[in-house]
Amino acid sequence: MNALHRLFTPAQPRMPLGGLVLSTVAVVVAVALLSGLSELSGHPFFMASLGATCVLLFILPAAPLSQPLNIVGGYLLSTTVAVVLFSFLPSEWWSLALATGAAAMLMTGLRILHPPAATMPMLVTTGGESWHYLLEPVFVGALVVAVLGILYRTVVGDRIWGR
Repeated sequence: MNALHRLFTPAQPRMPLGGLVLSTVAVVVAVALLSGLSELSGHPFFMASLGATCVLLFILPAAPLSQPLNIVGGYLLSTTVAVVLFSFLPSEWWSLALATGAAAMLMTGLRILHPPAATMPMLVTTGGESWHYLLEPVFVGALVVAVLGILYRTVVGDRIWGR
């Protein structure tokens, strides 16, 4: 019973209500801004994995995985790996697995791990994307989110966790 109980007990600490509201508003604002910019400009500045990035960034802003270098570097590296590999390999289940593993290994080895960026091989292969995708939405979207995170952390600091 004890082992089973541990499986279903949240390991994450409870966030104070004020922090929960503030971080939720930040996620909503960031996603709305990127989506709105995309709609107004006619250029894609948003991709689904940036939603997960916003959750990490605005709920766990001090986490190593939420730092600007990890966000921008992780996305650029993972997308580059995917575009390069899919330039030479067919878009198959095994090449997708290889690209995702290579991206994770390189992000970790270069100390710029950002888990949502590991979705880039999937987005590149399913969308048939090429080098243009690296600039927009990847670089622009990741940079906008990272800058918003810097502003958020400057204003809010660690107060969302009641510290």
